[in-house]
This record gives sequence, C-alpha cells and structure tokens, in this order.
Amino acid sequence: MSARLTLHVPASVTTRFLVATGEPATPDAAYLRDVLGRTGPAHTARDLLGSPLLTVDGGHDAPTRWSDRLHALGGPADSLERVLGATRHIVVTSVAAPAAQPRHAQAARLAARTLAAATGGVAVDLAANQVLVRDRGSPAEPERFVLGQEWVGVFLSLENRPGRPSPPAPPIRQAGSTSGDAPGREREAEDGAGLTRVRAETAGLHRFGLPELVVRGVPYGHMLTAANLLRGLSYRLFAEQREWLGGGRRAGEREILARRILDGDDVLRFWGARPDGGGSVPVRLARGVAECPEYPERPERAVALEALPLPGHGGRDWWDEWAGPALPTLARADPAPGPSN
Repeated sequence: MSARLTLHVPASVTTRFLVATGEPATPDAAYLRDVLGRTGPAHTARDLLGSPLLTVDGGHDAPTRWSDRLHALGGPADSLERVLGATRHIVVTSVAAPAAQPRHAQAARLAARTLAAATGGVAVDLAANQVLVRDRGSPAEPERFVLGQEWVGVFLSLENRPGRPSPPAPPIRQAGSTSGDAPGREREAEDGAGLTRVRAETAGLHRFGLPELVVRGVPYGHMLTAANLLRGLSYRLFAEQREWLGGGRRAGEREILARRILDGDDVLRFWGARPDGGGSVPVRLARGVAECPEYPERPERAVALEALPLPGHGGRDWWDEWAGPALPTLARADPAPGPSN
C-alpha cells in the first residue's frame, strides 16, 4: 500500500487583512454594503458583514499587536514604507468553515481592498504575510479564484549552519528579478563551510484548512525551482482538499499520498495559466515545522508538510537532474481566460 499522511481539517479557519492608513475614521458596514459592487464576492461580503463571520474593527492607533509583524512583509518597497508609516490599523477578520472557502476569504479581501481605497490606505494580507497589489480603479475581487493571485506567499531564508547565524533572504513573492535558476551563484556563495543552502516556505495555505509547505537544503542556485515546487504542491493539495470537501465532508481527518509525482503543469495551474505538457518530478511529503507568522498564536497548529526527494535521490543531484529540468522556470504567469483548471 502507498505511504500516506493524515491531515486534520479544522472545523473553522480564520483569515485576517489589515488596512494601514492615516485616516482617523473607519467607514462602517453600511458604507461598505453600498459600495461593494455587484459581483459574487461582493454579494457574499454584503451578506456576511455585521455577522461574526466577517467583522471590521473600529481601527486602532499604531503601534498595535500587528506592528512587529509588518516589518517582515513581502511587497514593493514603496508600499511597505506606507504600511510602516501608517498611524492607524483596521483589521478585517473572516471566520469560515474550510468548505466555505475560498469564497468567504474573497469576500473579506474585497472588504479590505474597499476600506483601503476609502481611507487612502494599504491593504495587507496577514495570512499570506504580504502587501496586496493596489487596485487600478475601483476595488474588485475576481469571480474566478486563482491560488496564485496573492493568496499564497512563498518566502526564502538562508539556512543556519552550526555556529553561523544567517540573516533572512528577501521574500520572493513577486520574484520579478529572477528569470530562472542561476547555478553559477552557488559557486559564488561557496565558502569553507560548503555551499549556502536555502529554506523555502509558504504562507497562506492554513486559511484553507491546509498545512503550510516547506522545503529545506535547497542549493542557492535553485531558489526559483524551490519556490515553484511549493507552488505546484500548493495547487495540488488545495485541489485535492476542495474535492474532498465537495463530497459533503466538513472537518476531521483525511489521508493524502506521502509519495507522489508532482506535475510541472501544476505550477502553471497555480497561476491559473494553461498547462503546456511539461515534465514531472517524484517527491515525498513528511511532517515538518512551519514558521508562518500566524502560527505563534496557535503553536499546536505549527505543523507543515516538508517536501523531500525520494530515498536515494537526495542532495544537489535531485535539484540538478530531477526538479530543475521538470519544473517551469517562470517567476509568475498571467491567468488564462476561462475557468480555473
């Protein structure tokens, strides 16, 4: 029998968005209902506002309990500067059953975007640990859900070596400056202690009732491959969970395959792009530890799934000969027209 892992699907999940602003007044629920628009996410937000399932606090003077976390956000430098300089924080909170996702999370994000537009502020996704791209025109939330549209962040950090603390590497949520892996950089990073290794980790999957994903020991030149490995796995686990929940289940234990063949096209599906018949890579999943910023509040849930090579295929060879050639080397892709894959 194939090796399996048991996942716990919680009865409810929480998604929070923060609006960093200098505006002292917070628009009320009546204002939001009037300006939300007529899309599906807008109708959901309108129905939920004022209930315990979608709440907007009255705003608090900064610093708040969230302030320390904001220094580690991913996002453009100018947006981060505005977030850190804001004098008020408004928090939008969604509480939903995993089966109600992603629509409830879409509704909450639309409410946060609308508040940001109304107050001249910046919307922050606390679950994905990143600043949201500012809307061009009126705030909107696409009807079609695409996981790669800012719902899951992927972050990199240098792995500590014994006796040598390492500073965190920049987040690669946008990864616009990386067009592909750079094997030559591994040699540049080599020193007497050996090659620099990187850890990649997701932030945001927990809002869908899934564990975060992590991969360790990544050669420095394969950072983009590591990010796309996690993106492809994120899409596949999310799709499997939606299918499981679609069978009428709501919470409890479910089993997943620990050993699997990751389809390189799942990276494209993460972005909502059309599959192109790319390669595949064998991978196994094992329990690990997450460092997602929201987990310190719930340490008993700080469980991740760690992506590992199959036994006998470890080390740099796996990245050079298996993962690197199989996975797309794009930093992002535009969604294709039509329904999500």
